[in-house]
Parts: sequence; structure tokens; C-alpha cells
Amino acid sequence: MNLTSRFFKLSPAWKICVDFLATGIVIAGLSILVNALFSLNENLDFLRLVMPSLLVGGVILLCVELYQFGVRHSYDSKRLLEIEKEKAKYQYEALKNQINPHFLFNCLNVIASLAYESPDKTNLFAKRLSNVYRYLLSTRTKHVVTVADELKFASEYVFLQQIRFEDNLKIAIGDYGEHGDRMIIPAAVQMSVENAIKHNVCNSTNPLEIVVEAKQDYVVVRNRINRLSCANGTGMGIENLREQFRNNGAEVVITETETEFIVKLPYLPVARE
Repeated sequence: MNLTSRFFKLSPAWKICVDFLATGIVIAGLSILVNALFSLNENLDFLRLVMPSLLVGGVILLCVELYQFGVRHSYDSKRLLEIEKEKAKYQYEALKNQINPHFLFNCLNVIASLAYESPDKTNLFAKRLSNVYRYLLSTRTKHVVTVADELKFASEYVFLQQIRFEDNLKIAIGDYGEHGDRMIIPAAVQMSVENAIKHNVCNSTNPLEIVVEAKQDYVVVRNRINRLSCANGTGMGIENLREQFRNNGAEVVITETETEFIVKLPYLPVARE
């Protein structure tokens, strides 16, 4: 690695120190040279007049360079932050899109089964499924949605899952009350519910219980813990969701007790579109 490459890999503080040191050496060298010339010829009045200008010019150049360096460093930092946010956003979009193939496959199997049992129930299921996908499509370009819209969407999703799992899945979604106009990440509640279904037993012997409530500062999703021996998923869903909230200035709070897994989805401080 050459010296130039090493210099640009230095931290900002070290770069400033190197700039000061280099400028100081140049000015000191000029001073020594001029003093040497003065000692040889005392009639160099022109150099006596020029020397202060050289020193002031050197200081000004140093200040200009430091200012430009600060501007470049600030721009690079902001750009890096934007890149990280875009990366997190892309991961989140990819995560939301993962709902589609697997979830749709299960829903189509349910529709195929219902078609033999009840045309009315099949029709209702198909309408609820279309509502779920309409919401996903309509929020693709949105950073936030209201709690009222998100809980309505979660209810549609829960209806489909309860048709699939029947009495093996018990999900209660409370009323949003005075918090309906607060803002939250799209599909955040749905992903938290899906996370509980993926990682816990859901059968007639051990029905899975999930409760969704809009509290003062959070939408709370809690479920009884009865983990699968081999959970379906990597945990990236919740991590990506947490990153989306961080990008909006909030933090997801996750608490685990001996019997419950609790996800607190915070209301966002500002609406970003």
C-alpha cells in the first residue's frame, strides 16, 4: 500500500494533524531560508516585505483546505448514512415481498379446500385475501401508515390465518381507541404476528395465543411461548423491522419472559413520506 492510499485511510483527526504538520514544516522552511538570506545580504528589503504575506497566505490556505476537508467529510458521512438507509429499506421491501409467494401458496391451498365445503366461505376468504394484497400494494411506496389502517390490515391477515389454523390459533386484536391517527411502519404488526406463528407450536394440543393492543406509546404484540423444535425462519424479519424503526427515529422493544414473547412497536415521532 503506497503513502497516498495510507493517507486517505487515516481518520479525519489524523488527516488534520498531518495537514497542520505539513503546513508548519513548509512555513518553518521558508522562514529559515529567508533568515539565511537576510544574514547574507541585509539589503533584501523586498523579502522582508513579502515574508509576512507568505506566512499569512500559508495560514489562509491551510484554513481553506481544512474547511473543504470538513465539507467533504460531512458530505461523505451523510451519503454513507443515506446508503445504509437505502440498503435497510431494500431489505425491508424484500422482506415484505417474501410474504407473497409462501403466504399466497398457503392461501390458495385453503381456497381449494374451502371450495368443496362452502362457496360462501370461499368467496369471503378470497375477498379478504384481495384486501391483504391491496394493502401491501398500496403501501409499497409509503414509509408510514396510521395505526388504524395497520390494525385493519392485521385483522384481514389474522382472519385468513384463523381460517387456515381454525381453533389452533387464537388472536385477539384490541381497539386502537385514541391512537388511531398515530404513525407506524407498514405491515409491522402483521410481521410481528407472522413471527409468532413461524416460531411457535400451533395445534389442537397447544393452541397459539396472540394478543395485539394499541397502548399509550406502542402497539404491543404478545404471544405465549411454545417454540417449535425447528423454527421456520432466521429471525431476520424482526431485525429488519427494528432497523426500519431506527431509521425513523424510534426503537422496537422486545421482551421475553418464561411464558411470553412481547414486541413493542413504537409510534413514530414524525410522519415521513
